[in-house]
Order: sequence, then structure tokens, then C-alpha cells
Amino acid sequence: LRFDHVFWLGDLNYRLECEYGEVSKLIREKDYEGLMKYDQLKSQQNNGNVFYDFKEGEIQFPPSYRYERNSRDSYVYIKYKTTGNVYNVPSYCDRVLLHSLPQLKQTQTGYFCNLHYKASDHAPVIATYQVSTRLQYVSKNNDTENENDDQSLKIRFPILQAKIKTNSPDRFCVKFFSYLLEGTPTSKPAPRYLAAYSDELSQFPVQHSLDKCEVSYWSVGDIPELEPILPNRDYISNDYIFIQVVSHGSEDCYGQGILTMQDIAKTDTVQPFSILLRLQDEVCGELRGRVYLSRNPLNETKTLFSDQLINPDWTSSMQTGTRGMPSPGGVSSGSSSSNRSQQYSNEYLEQQHSAFYNQGFSQS
Repeated sequence: LRFDHVFWLGDLNYRLECEYGEVSKLIREKDYEGLMKYDQLKSQQNNGNVFYDFKEGEIQFPPSYRYERNSRDSYVYIKYKTTGNVYNVPSYCDRVLLHSLPQLKQTQTGYFCNLHYKASDHAPVIATYQVSTRLQYVSKNNDTENENDDQSLKIRFPILQAKIKTNSPDRFCVKFFSYLLEGTPTSKPAPRYLAAYSDELSQFPVQHSLDKCEVSYWSVGDIPELEPILPNRDYISNDYIFIQVVSHGSEDCYGQGILTMQDIAKTDTVQPFSILLRLQDEVCGELRGRVYLSRNPLNETKTLFSDQLINPDWTSSMQTGTRGMPSPGGVSSGSSSSNRSQQYSNEYLEQQHSAFYNQGFSQS
């Protein structure tokens, strides 16, 4: 969350798992797409094992390793060593990968191999990009305080449920990190059940063999209300919340993910969401829930991003067609209705909490 974009580049040492004769044939034919079918890095990424959500441009150049030094006419298949010969199939060892926060625009404008540099047995690989970055929020209102800002505006989660790949018996808490917030709000420890998701969160498909994992459940009263530093919807919509699932007591991290606030902040509906949790670059779980903001008039502001957003419908296709629920406290607006809004909000959340337990978990 500290970085808009992360570039990972160098000699990653992934190889082509193929016989030397077949690789040489594909290189002569310039069938680079065919070579990618044998690439270890692509295979590991497709299986979700490494560099999850990192992107790489299309490779349209020959393998960068292992060339004969001072020449780019041929590859060296056998590396003679006193401990024994090493056989090197030409491979794409040198790579450039990019990970960007959701909504930030990034375009790879070039990806190529420099065959003019011959001092090494590696040919340098070069990538060029155009990227957008987050900028400081600036309101178009010249006043120090915007009269439309609602000091009671908070981010609320009526329900959270998590599935984590682990053998740990610990109960879990949820921690929230964001430039939007002061401090690090943390939930209460959650009970765990060997059960399916509740009906209201079951519309998302279960991924990465998580269907048999226990469910940790947080309800109203377990999850802290998140109070933004600046109670303005446009300010909130242009940032992110970094969520960690940690062990109660030791606070060891068991998974983390990013929730972007753009679509959430600019509507008056309770919205379901589903995000994958990662740990050490592997998918280790999933967090589902519902989130909403209390009603507040939208204010016209300058965009937080230095370039056009890549796609306003950035969210996963899993959310396509999902219908939001009416926002708690959404019957009226203005300072005179704040008490009634809070009353309706509490009543709504209590009803949801009760309805969930009436459905019940099938414990075992």
C-alpha cells in the first residue's frame, strides 16, 4: 500500500522446461509464443504460486541466456565446470514484472532484449512504461472546511467472513491500514466454523481450493467503525484500505488484501465485496463482507490521479450484476436527520445480524 507501483526485475533464473533441440527450433522460427508454453515463470504464475498479480508484457524476443560471450550468434549449451558439466537450455532468465494498485493506469510501451551488448552471457532485457500515480487530494472549495463535509461520516462493515488456509487453532482478528485513517483499527477475535459462507455472501465463486476451509465470522459489534481523517466522499473514494487477518494475541499475519474505495464511497448502498488474501506472494485465503458509508453529499473535487483511470468498473467480474442494499440511514439527509439516521442504521444492522444467525451455520 505504500507504493503505487512495484517493479520486480533482474535475473530471476526461471528456465524453459524443454529439450535443447526443440528450443533451438522454436528460436530459429521466432516462435516466441511457443517458447512461452515451456516457461517456468509463466507456469508458476498461472498456478498462483509466485508473483501473484504481477504483470509482464508480451515477449517478442529470443531467450536472454546463455549466449557465448562477445557474440550473439549462438547459445552455449554446455557449461564446463570442475565439479561437472552443466547443461543450459536457452531460457528467459532476465525478466521485468510490474504490480500496480487497482485503478492506477499503467501501459507498457516497450519490452525488448539488447543484443548489441556482448560482454556478458546474459543479454540485457529492457522494459519501458507509462504510469499514473496518486496525487495529494485537493478540494475545489477554497474554504478551509467544506460546509458539506459530514463529520459523522464513517466506513462500516456489517459483516465480514474469512477463509484461511491454515492448521492453526488460533482465532483471528482483522486489522485495517490506510492513509485515510489515524491509527490501526482492529476487530475483536472471531469464532471459526466448519461451514459454508452465509447466504448473503455466497454469490461469489469459491476460489483456490478454499471450499473446505473453516469460516471466521465477524458481525456488528466485532468490527470497529472506521473514521476517515477527512470526512469527504471524494477523498475516501480515491484511496484504499489494506486489510490483514492476524492471529489473536501473537498478531502473526495469515493473509492480507486491498479494498479499493472508489465504487464504495460514491454510492448510498451497502455493497458486497470479495478479495483474495495473500501471504508471501501466495494466495492463502479469501475475505468477504459488506461495506457502506453513511450518507453525505458528494463534493466536486480534483481527481486524486494524475491520469485517467484505467477503468471505472475496475472491480472483479464476480461483482457484475450484484445489487446493493439500501444504505442504513438513507431515508433523509442533512444535519437535522443525523439522529434518525443513526437510529435507522442501528435497527438495520440488528436485523441483519439476527437474520444471519437465524440461517445458522452447519457446525461439525
